[in-house]
Amino acid sequence: MANEDKKDFNAMLYDSKDMPKFQTIADEKSQKFIRRYRKEMQNAENNP
Repeated sequence: MANEDKKDFNAMLYDSKDMPKFQTIADEKSQKFIRRYRKEMQNAENNP
């Protein structure tokens, strides 16, 4: 914690070690699956 106190706020924002890793999915079949899954999850949240 002491090391973080020495950093300024912007440096802490741009520190990527705590950020999740994102991956671009180029496979069309996977993209369709993800879109369908997200739509189903969104409908489930809106219709309890």
